[in-house]
Amino acid sequence: MLRYAMGYAAMRASRPVAARTGYRGMALATVAIILLLLGALAFAGVRMLADHRLIASAYAQREHALRAAEYALEQAEHELRTSLAQPLHDMAVAAGSCGTGNQAGYCTADTHGRPGWSFARFHASGTAANTRAAGNDAHAPRYVVELLPDRHPGTPLALSGTYGPAPAVIYRVTAAGFSMDGDMPRMLQTLVRPAPFTP
Repeated sequence: MLRYAMGYAAMRASRPVAARTGYRGMALATVAIILLLLGALAFAGVRMLADHRLIASAYAQREHALRAAEYALEQAEHELRTSLAQPLHDMAVAAGSCGTGNQAGYCTADTHGRPGWSFARFHASGTAANTRAAGNDAHAPRYVVELLPDRHPGTPLALSGTYGPAPAVIYRVTAAGFSMDGDMPRMLQTLVRPAPFTP
C-alpha cells in the first residue's frame, strides 16, 4: 500500500514537469514559424525591390532607344531637305541591297518586293556598315533611306531633276535607336516628300 501511495505521488509530481516541457516545445515551434514567416516576408520585399529596379532600368533603356531613333529620323529628314540629298537621285544601288562607302544608308527593294531596309545591318559600324550613323557614339542611332514612287505627290519631282515624264518620288527613312549599352533596338519609319530641285 505504501509503494502504491509513493508511486501515485511520484506520478502526480511528474505531470507538471511534462506539461511545462510541452509548453516550451510549442513556444519554440511558434517562434520558429514566426521567424520563418518574417524571413519569407523580408526575402519577398528584397526580391520585389530588385524587380522594380530591373523594370525601371529596362523602361529607361527602351526610352533611350526610342529617343535615339527619333533623333536619327530628324537627322535624316534634315539631310534629305538640304542640298546634301541631291546625290540620292542618282544613286546606283543593286536591287535587294544597301550601298556601302559613300552610298551607305541608301537601300533598294529586291525583285520579290522585300523592302530595302530589311537588308540593312543596323548593328554594324565602321567599314562593315551599310547604314548611316546619326552621331559619333559607339551606339549612335543609324538609318537608311529608300526611294519610292510617290503615289500622291504634293510637288512633283522627277528623278532627272526636272518636271519631266519621270515619276515623282518619296523617301522612306527607317531608323534604329539603341539603349545606352547597345541593346534593345527600337525602330521607327517615316516618309519624307522632298522639295523639287533643278540640277
